Amino acid sequence: MFERRSRTSPRRAGAVLAWAAVAAGLASVVCGCETRQSLTRKRVRTTERGLLRAVYLKGLKPERLALTARMAFYRVPAVSVAVMDANVLEWARAYGVREAGLEDVATPDTMFQARTLGQPVLAAEALEAVGRGELDLDADVNGRLRSWRIPRNRFTAASPVTLRRILTHTAGFPDLFLPGYPRADKLPSLSDLLAGRGTLGGLPVEATAVPGEEVRPSGEGFAVLRALLAEGDSRSLAEVMRTRILDPLGMAHSTFEVPLPDGLAA
Repeated sequence: MFERRSRTSPRRAGAVLAWAAVAAGLASVVCGCETRQSLTRKRVRTTERGLLRAVYLKGLKPERLALTARMAFYRVPAVSVAVMDANVLEWARAYGVREAGLEDVATPDTMFQARTLGQPVLAAEALEAVGRGELDLDADVNGRLRSWRIPRNRFTAASPVTLRRILTHTAGFPDLFLPGYPRADKLPSLSDLLAGRGTLGGLPVEATAVPGEEVRPSGEGFAVLRALLAEGDSRSLAEVMRTRILDPLGMAHSTFEVPLPDGLAA
């Protein structure tokens, strides 16, 4: 065995080794870190080419699926994706075309019908109204409704429908299916829809379970909320939502107008 003895003292040698370890650690951190741009590119790739099936067999490596391939499989003409990170828009992209059979490409500015995504926005205005003293979370909403009221039945006789229960999907309403109306059709009023007088022959909105007893996700409850928010204000609900919620949040590409005005319908 050959050994070359160092002239460095044991104490100094230990210090050198300690600093070397720190330097190696820092180097590994620097080399291993990612820039914001590279991390965003990786997230975009994962979204576009790394989708996973809802169910796969245990022990098998999950198959990575392409977004455009799944769009074709489900016959979805367009998908719009926006990713938020720390309350800031990190990236947004759109895929496909605005209408099946056409070549008009979808962009991040293309409008989509938000449907259920509009519920938390309506809820935000409802809670703002509670803060202003205009609404009560735990009062019977029929005390405020005028143009239409929730029918009294054996379920509401036991417990009333309240704003808190509407917001938490515990108001006892069912989740009825309403396919919607073509743009050229004349739309019924909200009170007519709630009363089941729409041209599609819908059922009237009423409680089919005791309010407060169970969670039953229901879009009909938020239709009732729309009527509740519209009471006592001469402006349309779309104008109320724009001035109180959408504009302050900078949501310039969103609207509650139904039907859409000509400038946005395209």
